[in-house]
Amino acid sequence: LGSMWSMLAISVLLLAVIIGLFIFSFSTIYRQRQLSELKSDFINNMTHELKTPIATISLACEVLQDNEVVKSEMSRDRYIKMIKEENTRLGMLVENVLRTSLFEQGQMKMKVQEVNVHEVIQAVLKSFDLQFKSRRALVDDQLDSVSPIIEGDSLHITNMVYNLVDNALKYSLENPSLKIKTFDEGGFFVLEISDKGLGISKENQKRIFEKLYRVPTGNVHNVKGYGLGLSYVLGVVTKHLGTIKVDSELKRGTTFTIKLPRKHETLH
Repeated sequence: LGSMWSMLAISVLLLAVIIGLFIFSFSTIYRQRQLSELKSDFINNMTHELKTPIATISLACEVLQDNEVVKSEMSRDRYIKMIKEENTRLGMLVENVLRTSLFEQGQMKMKVQEVNVHEVIQAVLKSFDLQFKSRRALVDDQLDSVSPIIEGDSLHITNMVYNLVDNALKYSLENPSLKIKTFDEGGFFVLEISDKGLGISKENQKRIFEKLYRVPTGNVHNVKGYGLGLSYVLGVVTKHLGTIKVDSELKRGTTFTIKLPRKHETLH
């Protein structure tokens, strides 16, 4: 042993290196498999999301070719409105993907200006009016902030609120109940969006802001989406030098709390 200790040391070192390489290779393969599954899930969900408005537009166009429908001004306007709404939805789907990609690459530019967040919230709620009525949703808006004007990008803040409200609807069952609350906290504007939906487990709360990640919904299969909404929301909050927190419990609902500085340079 005394004469072979150096050989034994080298052998142990080589064995450790081999074990380390094996662990590294295994973890790399495992991550690649997870990424492949995420991409496959994203493509499947995105395809489904795109097929629905395309099919609706195609059907509406076929109906509009019917002479009887063309003669009826009410029916014609109804189908034209349907085409317009589905076309807007298609545009939003594509925009969500592009915006998230730009955020990830650090190429997203912001147009900083004064934004009245209360007006943004009211506009977003108005855009959901038809969905609220069709699902018999109860919406409680408590806009208590005395100073709802902040410095930020109006478009991104609007999309941020839209995504959070859309998520609250998606993960709620029959007769959704939503609560939108604003208040002041020091130099920050605080926005809370709550629902009484399916809720998110502690384990999944750690991953909800990851790109392409979607919370499992068990036996509920009517939840559509492609895992970019909350990733984009986090990007918007980060760009505005704010913070976001999630508080959720399974079958009890979820609350997202966003704190945004009123001055864009506050945290520099």
